[in-house]
Amino acid sequence: RKYAPKDFAPIGRKIKWGAGILFLVAAFAGLGIFIWTFCRVEPGSDRIAILIRKTGRNLKPGEIIALRPGDKGIQLIPLPEGRYFYNPYTWDWQFTSVTTIPAGRLGVVTRLYGDDLPPGEIIAPDGFKGIMRDILSPGKYRINPYAEQVDIFNAISIRPGHAGVVAHLEGKDPTHGEMPEDMKNVFIVSEDVKRVQVKTLGPGTYYLNPYIYAVTEVNLQSQRFELQGDDAISFLTQDGFQVMV
Repeated sequence: RKYAPKDFAPIGRKIKWGAGILFLVAAFAGLGIFIWTFCRVEPGSDRIAILIRKTGRNLKPGEIIALRPGDKGIQLIPLPEGRYFYNPYTWDWQFTSVTTIPAGRLGVVTRLYGDDLPPGEIIAPDGFKGIMRDILSPGKYRINPYAEQVDIFNAISIRPGHAGVVAHLEGKDPTHGEMPEDMKNVFIVSEDVKRVQVKTLGPGTYYLNPYIYAVTEVNLQSQRFELQGDDAISFLTQDGFQVMV
């Protein structure tokens, strides 16, 4: 039997369809390998990922964190443990460990971005860089090290039979002119004023910001002193008699 070219047309179409399917399968497989290898962001246990945008609007002079959508640079919010996919042309990322505060310790956070504090201020409100008021109690925290610095201090422990005398290190200054006359040059003041506070701390553990509060432990237990021998005290009464104590 002689075969005409038209007899091979179905076979040619099948070959083309097969080649097309193989090409699509290979393309999808290659795309999957590319996404899994180059686009996957997967922080492990106790790890976070810091995202860095490589394209977009440049930061203003003095800015170090990209706070506005579309800004180029280090992003504020890190990625927690999990699996994510980002376009490597637009994004870069770095892995780091979470911040751990051990038991009996506390963390003081210093914000590294924002406006400068006014002169004389030590605590940074929202939008300003500097020491933050709130502390970190024992635990694990996702802290962006490019945006915030954490310093670890011991918690304050007041033993039984003792009290903690608290001095406020920030607030109104009783020696300055904005205070009423009856509040100037006083030693014990109210809570919103610097210096020693009226309220004391009982026995226990306290997590207080050391840049805001200074605590001195004072013994409240009864103590007996025996004055005898060389330690005895002698004095004269009003009518001239010598008395030994």
